[in-house]
Amino acid sequence: MLRVVVICVCFLVIAPYGINAVSDEQKIKIREQIDKSGFECFKDHKITEDDIKNLRARKPATGENVPCFIACVMKKTGVMNDQGVIHTEPVLQLAKKVLTDDKDIKKLQDYIHSCSHVNSKTVHDKGQGCEFAIQTYTCMSANASKALTDEQKNKIQSKFIEIGAECIVEHPISIDDINSFKNKKFPSGVNAGCFVACIFNKIGLFDDKGNLSHNSALEKAKGIFNADEEVKNLEEFLNRCAKVNGEAVGDGVKGCERAKLAYNCLIENSLEFGFNIDF
Repeated sequence: MLRVVVICVCFLVIAPYGINAVSDEQKIKIREQIDKSGFECFKDHKITEDDIKNLRARKPATGENVPCFIACVMKKTGVMNDQGVIHTEPVLQLAKKVLTDDKDIKKLQDYIHSCSHVNSKTVHDKGQGCEFAIQTYTCMSANASKALTDEQKNKIQSKFIEIGAECIVEHPISIDDINSFKNKKFPSGVNAGCFVACIFNKIGLFDDKGNLSHNSALEKAKGIFNADEEVKNLEEFLNRCAKVNGEAVGDGVKGCERAKLAYNCLIENSLEFGFNIDF
């Protein structure tokens, strides 16, 4: 059973939800990479039978050795460096040994980065990494279930393209502006703010006062998200950026300046909630 737990811990890192099905051959390669390190960690940081069952089921494990056990596994597989900080590059190199699709590797990279904010949290065991490890594991467990499917991404992208084509007529933007949006950066073009405000209005993110108000967007989202927890995740994502309504802007109900604030906030938080969409 321990072997299953070690593989569960590592699969959260190298096989997140949304990556194409991992073949039996790839699973064998993954096991070869992590079995030895997992058993070494168990010798140094013994965990209980209950902890093993909970980790296997991806549920919270409360045993006192669990954080350091996970930290040990993460260090040996390259997710965490010797200073106890989450480190993405080594695990990406490990993943490339079993993943051959560039799109899958990109999804993995985004997935790992979605929990990089853990490094900025205050912990009391600097260097050991035990607290960082359990926080990262919890984050990855949550984000693995949040990730959008390819079908959901395609539906969202199609809708944005359709509405964007309407808004670009009213608020023309340049090729440079479009490229900035593709790179998830807010462009410097004079019409960029009003272009985004137009899109936000049409998808229901903005109300007629130029404020972020997502009730209409949530109703429309039910055509894309079937599960209640997916809609709830979207609601939490949008609520994260409700703070922009309190920011001072100079264009009132027009909403162009607030659209920039909302866009930047949504992009900043997109990975954490599994809404990484390429345009």
